[in-house]
Amino acid sequence: MAQAARSLLKTDPGTRALLWLDEQGRVLTWNVASERVTGHAPRMLAGLPLMALFELAGGAGETLPRVLVAARSVGSAERDGELRLADGRRIAARLHVDAAADGESEAGFIATIQVRDMAAEDARKRAEQALIQSEVHAAVGRLAAGIAHRFNNVLAAMLGSLEVLCHRLPTPQQAIPQVDTALRAGARGSMLTHHLLTYAQKQTLNLGTADVHNVVEQAAQRIRAESNPNIRVRTDAQASVSFVTDAEELIGALVHLGENARDAMPEGGEICIQAQIERAEDNRAHALQLPPGEYVCFRVSDRGRGIDPEIKAHITEPFFTTHGPAERLGLGLSTVRGFAEQCRGRLAIESVLSRGTVAELWLPLAKTAHAAPPETTTSSHSADPCEATVLLVDDDELVLMSTSGLLEELGWRVLSAPGGVQALEIIAANPDIDVVLTDFVMPGMSGAELAQAIRYLRPDLPVVLTSGGELGGVAPDNLPRLAKPYAVQELAATLRRVAH
Repeated sequence: MAQAARSLLKTDPGTRALLWLDEQGRVLTWNVASERVTGHAPRMLAGLPLMALFELAGGAGETLPRVLVAARSVGSAERDGELRLADGRRIAARLHVDAAADGESEAGFIATIQVRDMAAEDARKRAEQALIQSEVHAAVGRLAAGIAHRFNNVLAAMLGSLEVLCHRLPTPQQAIPQVDTALRAGARGSMLTHHLLTYAQKQTLNLGTADVHNVVEQAAQRIRAESNPNIRVRTDAQASVSFVTDAEELIGALVHLGENARDAMPEGGEICIQAQIERAEDNRAHALQLPPGEYVCFRVSDRGRGIDPEIKAHITEPFFTTHGPAERLGLGLSTVRGFAEQCRGRLAIESVLSRGTVAELWLPLAKTAHAAPPETTTSSHSADPCEATVLLVDDDELVLMSTSGLLEELGWRVLSAPGGVQALEIIAANPDIDVVLTDFVMPGMSGAELAQAIRYLRPDLPVVLTSGGELGGVAPDNLPRLAKPYAVQELAATLRRVAH
């Protein structure tokens, strides 16, 4: 067996160094690739101790003799380290040792030394880490969206009941601090759920045509209004370039990037907001992980203190903040990232310590949008809202009760149903219904499916969809929508508009 192994080593060209070692770890014979891989001539390899060829990576007192003992004990051993080349250089490599013996008591080891492609390994590790991070973000996003959806139902019930209470109070709500505090706390909770849905890429985007120059100027005005005089805001945007986006969400994203830039310059400085049309192709598109094409690139830059690389790796994670817990919630950059990716774009941030940061928001240059909900929907009924009838459909009993009470306070006649099947029965029995306000996510029949059924039953009956989560992508584009929790003025205006 030993002789056969030696013969194989001599004839195996291979790409790895294969070495037959004696019990003391000295080279007895080798394959042709060993000379090429190590750079050693045959006369130098013969009798060379393994430790002269390979140095183990730093370990707690581990030596090559111990590796050979381990291989003899369990059959094989594998370690990372560096291969010492004949010219003095060292390269990363992996050593695998198998214990070998023949039937005549001759023993030894077969050592395999494989040069490692560190660039390829680093690329693989980065890809694995990116995949893990993507899966974590997706899992956290699903959790955040689920929590936000359910919490929005809670807020809708709570704020609706408070609105009813305010209507019944003989004095303004500000005269009773507890009521005013509860309403403001509810509004803060609503903003939190909005951030969560944005991070989870589950918010309902209000798509429309926006002018790039106007978006940049509005963002700049808001940043100036919230900054000290020692902060200058300069803009540079292509005029008369329009594209489809949610303008308010985009402005909010740019404002947050601007606030970060401002905070990075406590002594003052200049924030520059730029916007221009750029093409992402080949390497650039690959680096941004975007499909090739035209994009609007919004760039917010500063010359502040920059971001530490260790911190930069976490800045788009939800609830991560370098500010105190009382100063920031830690959902800012995660929501900017969520908005960008929901728009099929990308947020890219480059930073150098003590030199500044450049944040780029890449959004596809879309020129057309899906049909937006109409501003008005004509019904065969033209009754005054105080005499009109609304059918409220929601599987959440608390939301059903609070919204019913609120609509009754506004003068509406309210019919209610806990689901789509019951709603269709009520519609069939009540031809005087003027408008239907239905939850989108319901067991059995969804709000979209109910709207489709109503279209066959009563084509003239307007339907308004409402939800504590996402509506876009699965709801009909031509239906008016309300996001929970809705303000009383928003609810009244929407129902009044579609019921006439």
